[in-house]
Formats: sequence, structure tokens, C-alpha cells
Amino acid sequence: MGRSALAPTDPQRLKNYMLAARLGAGGQGVVYEAYDTRSGGRVALKLMRAGFDDPELRGRFAREVDAARRVAAFCTARVLDADTAAEHPYIVSEFIAGPTLRESVRHGGPLDGGSLLRLGIGIATALTAIHQCGVVHRDLKPDNVLLGPDGPRVIDFGIARLDAALESSRYTRPGMLIGTPSYMAPEVVSPGGSGRTGEAGPPADVFAWGAVVLFAATGRDPFGGAGIGEVIEAVALRRPDLSALAEPLRSLVDQALAKQPELRPTARQILLDLIGGRDAPARTQGELERGADTAAAVRPVAEASLPERPLGDAAEAVYGALPPAAREAARALLLRLVVPGERADGSEDSVRTADWAQLREAAEAAGADENAARQVVAAFTAGEWLTAEGATPQQATAAAGLLTAEGTSIRLTYPALLGAWPRLRGWVQEDREGLRTLRRLERDAGHWAAQDRRQDDLYRGAALRAAAAWAAEAPARLKPAAAEREFLAAGEAARTRNARLKRLRWGLAAVLVVCALLGGSIAYTTSEAKAEQDRKEAARRVATVANTLRLSDPVAAMQFAVASVRAADTVDTRAALYGALSQRERGALPLGGTSGGLLSADGRTAVSVGDGALRTWDVASGKARPAARIGGGDPEAAALTPDGRTVAVADGRRVAQYDARTGERAAPSYTAKSPVTELAFGGGGMLAVTSRDAVVLRDGGRTAGRYPHHDGVAVSPDGKTVALCKEGAPVGVFPVGSHTPKLTTAPTLIAGADCAVAFSPDSKIVSAVLAGEVCSWDLTAEKPPLRRFPHEGAGRLAFSPDGAFLAATDTNALTLRRTSDLRPDADPAPPVSYPLGNEEAAALALDGKAEAVRLLSGGTVRTLDVWLPRGHGAADDDGPAAALSPDGRLLVTQRGGGRLAVEPVSQRTPRRTVARAAEARIGGEGAYERLVFSPDGRRLATLARGGEVAVWRVSDDGVERLRTLREAGKAQGLAFLPGGGRLAVSREDRVEFIGVRDGKLRATVRDAGGAHLAASPACGLLATSGGDVIDIGARKVVRRGLAPADVTALAFHPKDCIVAYGDRLGRVALRDARTGFRHGDLPATDGGDGSGGPEAVASLAFGRSEFSAKGVLAVGGAHGALRLWDVSWQRQLGHGFATGTTGPVTAGFSADGARLYETGPGPGGVRAHPMAKDAAVAAVCRRASAGPPVTEKEWDVRLPEVDFRKPCP
Repeated sequence: MGRSALAPTDPQRLKNYMLAARLGAGGQGVVYEAYDTRSGGRVALKLMRAGFDDPELRGRFAREVDAARRVAAFCTARVLDADTAAEHPYIVSEFIAGPTLRESVRHGGPLDGGSLLRLGIGIATALTAIHQCGVVHRDLKPDNVLLGPDGPRVIDFGIARLDAALESSRYTRPGMLIGTPSYMAPEVVSPGGSGRTGEAGPPADVFAWGAVVLFAATGRDPFGGAGIGEVIEAVALRRPDLSALAEPLRSLVDQALAKQPELRPTARQILLDLIGGRDAPARTQGELERGADTAAAVRPVAEASLPERPLGDAAEAVYGALPPAAREAARALLLRLVVPGERADGSEDSVRTADWAQLREAAEAAGADENAARQVVAAFTAGEWLTAEGATPQQATAAAGLLTAEGTSIRLTYPALLGAWPRLRGWVQEDREGLRTLRRLERDAGHWAAQDRRQDDLYRGAALRAAAAWAAEAPARLKPAAAEREFLAAGEAARTRNARLKRLRWGLAAVLVVCALLGGSIAYTTSEAKAEQDRKEAARRVATVANTLRLSDPVAAMQFAVASVRAADTVDTRAALYGALSQRERGALPLGGTSGGLLSADGRTAVSVGDGALRTWDVASGKARPAARIGGGDPEAAALTPDGRTVAVADGRRVAQYDARTGERAAPSYTAKSPVTELAFGGGGMLAVTSRDAVVLRDGGRTAGRYPHHDGVAVSPDGKTVALCKEGAPVGVFPVGSHTPKLTTAPTLIAGADCAVAFSPDSKIVSAVLAGEVCSWDLTAEKPPLRRFPHEGAGRLAFSPDGAFLAATDTNALTLRRTSDLRPDADPAPPVSYPLGNEEAAALALDGKAEAVRLLSGGTVRTLDVWLPRGHGAADDDGPAAALSPDGRLLVTQRGGGRLAVEPVSQRTPRRTVARAAEARIGGEGAYERLVFSPDGRRLATLARGGEVAVWRVSDDGVERLRTLREAGKAQGLAFLPGGGRLAVSREDRVEFIGVRDGKLRATVRDAGGAHLAASPACGLLATSGGDVIDIGARKVVRRGLAPADVTALAFHPKDCIVAYGDRLGRVALRDARTGFRHGDLPATDGGDGSGGPEAVASLAFGRSEFSAKGVLAVGGAHGALRLWDVSWQRQLGHGFATGTTGPVTAGFSADGARLYETGPGPGGVRAHPMAKDAAVAAVCRRASAGPPVTEKEWDVRLPEVDFRKPCP
């Protein structure tokens, strides 16, 4: 169970508890990981959301909690604390470090034998303890059983009954089920025809016990069905198969699952039967102890999702792994992120965001250097700042992101760390008074700077003396930063100046003038240096603003990035500039209303409905039409016609249609038989109205068809066909008004929860989100062919207006595929993916050419640039797609059957391809595992899958085979040596140097080699992926073990002995090949395929840079990622470039470093990214021209302390 960050609306503290992260959310509350500020202990806190206005309900809640607190701690999570009088009551219980039973079974399979028996004993023990206190669980299920380090623990008891009361008070629909139907007793789900659900008592918990044990034995819910109705019917009538159970569990589960509650045993009777006989004397305490001891041996499988370690433990582990010099820096740095409250017990302490410059100064004041400070930030940010020597990936991983670095702004990720980490609590307590003084000084110095350094804002008299005395005596870790020292110095200077004015005589004026003249040159030099420092600091602040605006205001972010680099060319401003150049976001339009927003099919029109008003926007310009009043309140559902002209709104059972521009009625209203839940338009104005009991198709003022209730509905653009899907059932496609299916999918292809369906613009293709995949069918074929792609979770589907592309969103990413790839015989091109994080798309639209996707999420329309796939991949998965010449002038790609094609990078189509001259020697597969250019770009060496090495002449007109080199063992890796006259070939146990012109063996280096080789033009060394370093002149190994494990790519710096090793986990190690010095480790970042995980490094390329002494490094990923790093600072520049592929990326630079080239699988196409400042600025300004310019007023709001600079001309 990973931590989910707190939402902006979540509290950070509730009395004595600091909230760290979300663990889960239910119908009535949110469960948080929290820490007791008094003890630092980790707890689970459930905050109830709403519905406590009724005093009777609040009193009932208090009684339920009191009863739950009396439950003995035998196989239960104890209730530790509660506040039933708060506006939003909460309950605090033990934190159980373990997965749910459902997670454990999913990862490790069903339980059997002793493990299953002990689980049954543990849950029966918990129910016995619960029932003896007069509490009924009411929602026992596999998700409410945690497998902790000391056995199973039952959670959430005593609260489900409250949930039921809250739900029944919120809704008026009788018979609502509160709980999980598959684990609810028959008397609860179907109480004898009374029309209302029954009240659950202890027998209902016993029924759930039997169902949970059966789930644990089979891995399946015991009562299934296509919908809730079938599940309820199964619970009421069907007896499940118990063959997976052995005695005594089989008999006891059979009794527990009896349909009549009076026939079921009690929880205590079950427990006694399992541990020693139902007729034993009543000694409940001993029975509970014995049951808990027996169940303690139950353990989750190793693969199950385990909770992350407590924050305090994680922080202590990272701190303990730091070198001694960095530990004192850690104390000084972390204290700068804390704001001490007025209460001495720390209950009012909070956190703040600090700039990197402030933290660096704090570390240096504490006696540590900048490298130590970077080590601290690197370790605590989980690798975001892994730039310092000695900071290891292991340290970063242990931190789990305890610090968050956004640009140069750094903060504690979890404010609860103040309560969770005893060491930090002790530091704050020891320095509480000093921290208060420092914070006041920082506040006053900041105010002085923001008010143009007015003398009236300086300290005077006793205040100045006290502050100066404290600054002089403060411990090193609390020494004021430069801004505060300057503030105090200004106050002292003002005091001195005023005193001197009282003593000076006019006769001294001449002396002062002479002194001023003599010191003028020194003052000028000092002021010039100060001005340069101020300029860089101002530029850094502008860059920080650019980084924070990327998602909320992409156009402004681009302009601030340009302004920052024009102010000063530094690593911070270049990172902002390249981030603006590479960001896919090019627009963000927030919508009002409560409908969640609507989008037309082409994404050009957006509509929101709420508060009785209808609002329409032109998405491209961001301009809104005047709101049209349509009356009513907030709608239950709304829909927009594909052309964006008509809006349908559902208010209860009533559905009305309006003109989106004027708000006038567009069609007669319609009243459904039950409340409407969803609306969807098709072609010709056909409207699908989904209510709780049916789907009705409305064509103007008439009903065109009626179907049973479904979860997902789509009407074809021609208005003639309807597609329906619902959880647990196949997809059905019908002619409008007919119940004779045009298509029914195979029984094995069933929809999951929140299924979705969509038609292509020509109405010939229908696609659906099913359980774990997206499937498509051709409705014009006799037997509709099927193409399936993997898909996770719920999502949205949309075709481009021209029908050429299909977009789908899931829990990870937005994915764009060519419609032609939906054919079963197609050779699919790599899809375009855009990571979405945790965003859930409410609507999805593509523009006419699918060059932009518009995604409606969280009430905001985001416009994303889409770079389409180059074409159908031709390279083997195990081989490279292409090779770029060292000067970036030529691209060589491999085609099917071992053919090679060459194209100048400045052109988009290959000149010609060569025939399969080597087919007989390569073999039937005909694929190349390595393509390597010579240093001058005139020769190409290839390594075929069968082990054959060949050399080719390369020119603008194509490639010509020169010779096949000698074979004496299968070759593994290739590299041209400096000068290009020799080729290094790695074989199983050696590296050979072979003459390119004559093919003769020149030298052999034994006991060395690897699948990848790289030669240094500056140092005369050859590095291998096996970690060997070979002196080319001496022809011997001079160093071993330099490379990390699982190297997938390597490259030498063109002017230095630095070698970069990329590994299978996406990390890059920078080492000095001559000395072995560790220059640093670049961490992995999320993959380009939207999966959220790291991807292997496919290519590495060093390039020259205008602003960095050691240049930049491009890292191409195996699944479409392309990252750019500054080598000197070892900092990522930008957010990663979109490559339009999910295959391996080949990266390279032009000879002057002014352009970054990248290409991927496919028949051709190279994308160039400008690296030179002026060209990059021009490119970003062209992108930003689509939106309004940043005004001086907007600048002053965001950067009041920095002079306005017009970003783009």
C-alpha cells in the first residue's frame, strides 16, 4: 500500500495527530496515515465526511465508538481515540502494517491447509471479541481483513452501521444496500419481501465469516453475477461449492452460510469448534488469547503490497546513511524548513518552503560545504537531486521522497514528519527559541526587501541590538542567511550614519570626498559583482515561477521561461527553457459550473452547466460567451452534441435540451420513469438517456428505442446504431429501435466497472473499454474482426474527427493509436502515450488532424500537443532502430530482411535502400543488433544477429557494403577506435582490434568484453559494458569493475575521460575511465510509455553547450523517453522530450551542439530540438503565441520583487 499525497482540502493536523498521507477513501470518510505528536507513533485515522447535523445520529455515532473502544485487542485493530463532538468526527485506530486479505490472495493465490485454518480462527476470534461488546461489524469482507506481522486483523468494525444510517439520511430511496453484496447475509439483502433491507445482527457477521473463508480458499467471491441483482439472487438462493475446504472448516462454513440466521452458529461457537470444543466452559478471555495465538502464524505472501515504512524510520535510515560531514548539514537544512509555533509542546509547529540558496547557506554556516548540502537533498528527495558525490540510489530509495524539490524550491513532503521523527522533534525542541527569532528576522528582512529597502523598516535601538546580539551568538546551524545579514548590516549602517551626523563638522566634508574618490574603483567592482549576483537570483526566481505554472497556465509558463533565460543564462534558466520547449501542455482553460464540463467532438467548444446557468467557451482562444440562464439547479447529468451546438441537461427525471449559444430550448423536454444518471448524444441529435432502470433513445420529441439499464452507452454518428455495455456482460450493438443484435461480443469479452464505448466518425467501427483491454470491431464485416490492446482501469474513448486515430485514457496514461492498426492483419505502429498521473478524464476530444488532444479533468480543459508515430516499426525488438552519425548529419535505419536505408537529417525521405546482399550469411531473420558509425561518419559497422560483422561506406546517396570481417566466435559488441581505421569487436572472452581496410586482426585483449563498447577520442581508452577499461595503445586492461550491473548503453565524453553507463533500470552512472572517480549517478525517471515506471537506457550522447563547461548528455529510453542532463551540475534540463514513439530512442547532437536529434523505430523521420539559446527562445515564443502575453500586472502579482521583462517580442 503506497502513500497517496494529501489533497489540498485535507487537513494537516487534527488535535494531537498530524496527517501524513491518504490510505483509502470510502463512502463516508477518508482513512489517513497519521502520527501522534505526543509519542510519534503511527496510527490510522478515519475522518468522517458529512451528515452529522442530526443530534440523534451524532449520539448514535458516539455510542458506537464507545462500544468499539471496549473491544478487546484480539485479532482486531484497536480503536485508540476518537472525537465524536468535532464538526467532522474522526476515529483513531492501530496502524496495521500489512496488505488486505484480497491483495494477499491476488498476489499469492488462495490459502489452504494450516494457513486457511488459522485464518478462520483469527477472524472468528475477532468476531467473538466484537460481539461480546455488543458491536456488529456489518461489512466484514476480504478488504477489511489485514494480514499484519502478528496475524490477521479485522478492521472497520462498528462503523458500517453508522455508514448505513448516514446513507439512509442522505438519500430517500428505500431498500438501499450498504455493504458488499457478495458478503451480506440473505436477511440483509432480501428481507422476505418487505421492500426494505434488513438490520444486520451478529448472525450476518457469521455469514460473512463463512463467505470470507471461502474466498480465501478459492480466490473468488462466493456469490457472483453479472449485476447486483444476480448477486443478490445468488446470496438468497444459491449454495456455493465448498469442495475447496477441508474439515472442520467445510462443515462450519456450511453452517455459517445457512440462509436462515437462526440456523447459523455464533462466532464463539465457531471459535470453540476450531480450537477445542463447543461445550467448553465459558472462559472468553482464554479463548480469545488462544485463538489469537493460533492465528498469529498467518503471513501475507512476499509479493503482496506492503505498507511503506513509518516516516520516522525512513528518515532515520536516510540520516544514518549520510557521511558525517553531511549530518550536521542535514540538521541545519531541515531546521530551515520548520516554523515553530507558540506552544512549547510543538502542537502548533508547521512547515515552510525554502529556496535552495537559503539551504545551501545554512549548510555552509554549519561548517559543511555545498557538496554535503546536495548530498542531504539528494538522499531525502528520493533521487531528484542526485548530483553530489557519495549520494547513492539506495539512500534515495529509502527516503521515499521525504523532501520535495520543485525547481529550486524545497519543502518537507510530509508535514507529519515533525511528529513522526523523534530526532527532528528533538532538534526543533532544542532550538525552538532560536528558530522563532530566526523566522521573525527572515520575515522582517523579506518585508524590507519587498518595500524597496525603506529605512523606516529597519530595526532600531533595542530591537537592533537584540537581533545583532542573537545573530552573533547563534549556533552555526541557525546563522542568518545573506538576506538577513544584509538587513541587520543596513540597520547598523543607518544607526552609525545617524550617530556620525551628530558629530561631524563641515570641515570634514573634504576628507570624506577624497576617501570616496579613492574607494570609487573598488566600490564599482564590488557593486558590479553584486549586480551580477542579483541578476542571476532574479532569473532563478523567474524560472521557478515558470516551472510551477506548467500545468495550470502552460502559455504563461513558456513566457516566464523565456524571460528567465534572457535575464541570465544559467543551469536553472536553461532547465526552465528546455522544459517549456519540451512540455506537451500548451493550454489550460478552467471551467465553472458543476456538470464537470463538456467537450465537443473536435474539442473546439467547451460547456459547463451549473447554478441555473449555461456557459460556452471557444477553447482555442479561451473566450467565453455571456452566460445563458436556463433555470433549475445543479444537473445530475449533461451532454453536448458532437458539433457543440446543443446541450442536454438532466434534473432528476426531467431532461431538457438547450441551444449552447443562446440558452433557448432546442427540443421538447422528456421525463424519464426514474432518476437520470447519464446522457450521451449521437449523430442527428439522437440522445441516449440512461436512468436507473433503462436506456431510452430520444430523437427530437419522440422515443426511438428503449433498452435495459447499461453502464456505458454510445450512439453512432449516423444515428442508426447504439452500443451498450455494463459490468460483467458482453458488449451489445443494436440498430436503433431494434432488439436484434447487430453484434454481440464473445462471452469471454466482458466489460468491467465504468465501461465505455465509442463509434468511429463513419459509424463502421465500434471500440469499447472492457476488463483489462480495449477491443474494437468492424461492423461492416461478416464476422467482425477484433483487435485488442491492453488497458488498465476505467477510461474514456474518442476518435479523431477524420477517423484516423483512436484515443483512450486509463489509470496511467492517454494513448493514441492509428485506426488502421485496429485491423487484425495490421503491423501496429508504436502508440503515442502521455502520462496522466492520478488524473481522471471526464471528457476527451481530438482536433481534426489529431495534432492536439483536449482532456477535460478536474473542471479544466487541457490542450496537449501530440507528436504522431513516425510509422510502422520495422526493427526487431532486440535490435536498434537506427544510428545517427557523430555530426548528426546522416541517419541510417534498418528495414525488414536486413536492408539498410540512409537519409540526410535535413530531409524526411530516404534516398534509397540497399538490397539484401547479406541475407544468406545473416540468416532468415535478417536483423542487426548493432549499428555503429566511425568518428568521421563515413563508415558504418553492423553486427548481425547471427554474429556477422560488416563494414559499409555511407554517403548521402546510400550505403555500400565494403567487406565482411573475419569470424572466430560470435561477436557481441562493436566500436570504432579513434581515427576510424580500426574496429574493436567484443567476443565471448576477448576484445579484438581489426583493421577496417584489410579486415586483419591487429591485436587481442583477453579476459575482457561486453555487449556494448565505447572508445574515448580524448583519452585513448576503450570501455566495455562489462566494466573493463582498455588502454588502446598499450592493448591491455587497465581497470576492471567500473561499470554498474545490467549496462544497456555507454558513451564517452568527447573532450574528457568521463564515460556514461546506462542500465536496465534507466539510471546513468558517470565515471572517470582513467582514475575510476565517481562523478555522480543520474537517477531514473518515469518511462515515456505512460506506465509510470523507469525504462532501460537505449542510447547515450554527449553534446556541446553554450552555458555548461562539460556540456550536456542526452539519454534515450527503450520505450520512448528522451531526457537531457547538464553534465557539470548533473541536473535534468526540462521535463523530458516527447518522441512520438514507445520504441527505443536513438539520440545525437549536431557537431556544434546547436541541435538535439532523436529518432525511433520506423521507416524514417528525425526530429530536431533546438539547443542554442536564441533558437530555443524563438521556438518557445512561437508556441506561446497561441495564448495571451504575460502582462506587467500579472508579472507583478507573481514576482513583485523582480523588474518586469517582456518575454517574447
